[in-house]
Amino acid sequence: MKISESSKSSYQLVSILFLPVIVLYLLAYYLLGKRCTYRWGNFDVTPLEPVTRNEYLFMRLFPAAVALLGLGLVIGISYLLNIPVN
Repeated sequence: MKISESSKSSYQLVSILFLPVIVLYLLAYYLLGKRCTYRWGNFDVTPLEPVTRNEYLFMRLFPAAVALLGLGLVIGISYLLNIPVN
């Protein structure tokens, strides 16, 4: 089965949109000292070493924690500067 050109371009667009999350996954693996691999176009980072349940949970929640921290900082700074958040 051939993949259409529009399907390829949408797949590449989704890959680009997920790039910050993938980078945070890679950073989480690095912080724990685990080796991992990523292939462009995949939506997941593959560990090269076994990971425990707690390490896996940390790696999966790390991007969400960074995003919530960033959102909290933006809201906090806008509150301090009295900029309305819609």
